[in-house]
Amino acid sequence: MATRRRVLDPLPLFDEDLVLDEFAQLGIKPQHAFTMWRHLLQRDVSSVRDIPNLPKAAYELIDKHFEVTTSRVVKKTVSSDGSTTKMMVELQDGRLIESVIMRYGAVQLAGFPQQMQRKAKTGDVQFRSKERATLCISSQVGCQMGCTFCATGTMGLVDNLTAGEILEQLYHANKIEQIRNVVFMGMGEPLDNYDAVIAAIRAMTDVRRFSLSPKHISVSTVGVAPRLETLAHDAPGVSLALSLHAPTQDLRGEIVPSAKAWHIDRIMDAMDAFIRVQRERDRADRRKFRKGAGKRGGRKAPAGADAASAPDSPQPVRFVGEAAREDDDDDVSGRAFGGGSGSGSAMSSGRESTISLASQGSYVLVEYVLIAGINDAVEVAHKLGELLIGRPVLLNVIPYNPTEVPYDYRPPSQEATDLFVKTVREHGVWTMLRQELGQDIDSACGQLVVSSLKKKAKTAAAAGGAQAKSEAASTLKPKPLADIEDAVPLRRRRTPMATQPAAPRHRDDRRFQDDSADDDVDDDDDVDNAETSTAKGKPQGKTDQALGSSPPAWLKAVHAAMVVVVLYLFARIATKLLSPQ
Repeated sequence: MATRRRVLDPLPLFDEDLVLDEFAQLGIKPQHAFTMWRHLLQRDVSSVRDIPNLPKAAYELIDKHFEVTTSRVVKKTVSSDGSTTKMMVELQDGRLIESVIMRYGAVQLAGFPQQMQRKAKTGDVQFRSKERATLCISSQVGCQMGCTFCATGTMGLVDNLTAGEILEQLYHANKIEQIRNVVFMGMGEPLDNYDAVIAAIRAMTDVRRFSLSPKHISVSTVGVAPRLETLAHDAPGVSLALSLHAPTQDLRGEIVPSAKAWHIDRIMDAMDAFIRVQRERDRADRRKFRKGAGKRGGRKAPAGADAASAPDSPQPVRFVGEAAREDDDDDVSGRAFGGGSGSGSAMSSGRESTISLASQGSYVLVEYVLIAGINDAVEVAHKLGELLIGRPVLLNVIPYNPTEVPYDYRPPSQEATDLFVKTVREHGVWTMLRQELGQDIDSACGQLVVSSLKKKAKTAAAAGGAQAKSEAASTLKPKPLADIEDAVPLRRRRTPMATQPAAPRHRDDRRFQDDSADDDVDDDDDVDNAETSTAKGKPQGKTDQALGSSPPAWLKAVHAAMVVVVLYLFARIATKLLSPQ
């Protein structure tokens, strides 16, 4: 599928390809670029001129052609409960995109799922949730997939974002909150801007840059089959979310026009292949981990690493129902998702015994927007259950959130929603209702940019400004947002990535790592437990002098002058001592 390449001036400094190409033309070694990024991202240095030991040509090149950020946050809106912050980001060409920070565990969410509640002995309701912040990020301005329920999809593709502009959203968000997870669920179809998204993911997971764990990054797609078939190889360890929205090709073609290009059967086959590649890599990593632990005489592999993951016992890509372990307080109740007795589980319906989805490792989140009278019938639910049964998926049902699209779509009633979910669960498919955050600031449906430009357009139209009105209409809004980590606490074994070292346990620890050890950072097998608190970040424009940052220029000059004076005095003294009397 054809994509557009944007021409920017200045260039984004976080764009690896652009920076390394310019460095290569001047004969500057790539290692200087990674040193520069480490200082900017991990040592709170705000100016490249404050980074020591870069070649003179690098300083001059960056001053002339690059900027640390080519975009800026023009507006921030915080939800009433503090769980969500929505950023309106203006690109250098004036176009607007949205990014949303979603906080989990720090506040008691008004719409917290019932399955995540548990009663204490005193009778008080408690909420299980890790403290973390998730960033919903945009990959395009607009989208050409044409999903009929999505305002972004009905307006076409305006432009692709560069890898640097995608990363700048994460850079801006980290100034507000320490980001732990990233979901590509904002504006655009990530796999339609494939190269830029892959480059951005590479930077996000690089320990010398943003240092996120690959499993904390999720890519959402409507099913661009050719790219979906290569994603597992190009972005190893990254999670997948498939926007399905219908169980049959005919119905999906009505809701998702791009379905006419890629048949649902091919998309499901590509999804199965994605899971197969991920699980094969997981097993290889576990074998490597156990072998390394045995040589070092260190900790053995977890007890759950049984014969199913051994080389001579390949694990098939199959998923039969679901039942959470009742003796594990950290797991989600099977009753909430369709497992366990009394909820239409596989066991109660006579199917094979179920096993924990979390213990299966890699899985795919299947997103399903539920629209009244379109795809919410009981018959459709049965077909969906038949399509997904036996696959390692978590079905995420999203009641339609009204947006300004040229269709008479309505959200389903609560009764219809509950019946749909119950019907799918009867097939042994793990199912949950999406937890929306920040609805009071329209972060679930992306109204902030659109509503702001509408006001701007009306004002301009009253003054005869038709052009401004046209520009307002060209700015699009993202898909609904959510995070499902609370629902499925994955219990993957902590094993090193096959392609690169894992993230340090604590972000601040990276300040004390020597640049020369960039490629030798050992994997932290407890990375999944290295929870960073969601304490507020520093205000934008204000940074502390981080450990290891260089002194000011005037202090360097004074130091150099003192060295010259001391050397001169030593020379005079030596001359007098050695000269004949």
